[in-house]
Amino acid sequence: MRRLPNIASPKMAVWVALGLAAAVPAAGASEALLSAATAGDVDETRRLLEGGVDLEYRDGNGQTALVVAAQRGHLDVVEELLAHGAAINVPRADGQAPLHLAAANGHTGVAAVLVGAKADFDLQAVPGWTPLILASMKGHHAIVEMLLAAGAAISRETNFGETALLVAAQNGHADVVETLLSAGANANDTRGDGSTALRLAGERRHYRVVQVLLAAGAAVD
Repeated sequence: MRRLPNIASPKMAVWVALGLAAAVPAAGASEALLSAATAGDVDETRRLLEGGVDLEYRDGNGQTALVVAAQRGHLDVVEELLAHGAAINVPRADGQAPLHLAAANGHTGVAAVLVGAKADFDLQAVPGWTPLILASMKGHHAIVEMLLAAGAAISRETNFGETALLVAAQNGHADVVETLLSAGANANDTRGDGSTALRLAGERRHYRVVQVLLAAGAAVD
């Protein structure tokens, strides 16, 4: 039977101590990077990056430093992380990558940097959301225009059959609805349960959206 090493021996104790001494600072630096990115502290972020910290370290929710910086709109931190080679399309546990989070939270500058750095603007998170669908849902018109100009797929659907037009209509974002229609969205888009954009807007009394859809030829059901 193979004997296990005696960790109580002086030599083994030294090896264990050395191993722990190496691991603890590395883990601490990674946590510090996440904290700096969360707080928008670009100087601390830069210091840690120049020290060789693991910039792809993830917390318990699968979030990298780039994910948390994008979510909070810390443009200078996002730029610093990208300059050091941060992976741009790595998502957190729910599938939302940095561009999803910038789009959903209306961080136009961050979204522009990510699009310029070739982020995947058609990547789908749970339950099928793309950055365009999230920006349309939240009414972030400038980001919708940016993503469309970059070539985002206008007809991409979620697992429930929702398109960017449907979620914009449902939430009463008339300017977004107009922009999507001008870019080629179908005024008669239908959700998985049979609801049209016109019905969704009408049920919620988004009358300006109803007018826009009718002008675009939406069928009255």
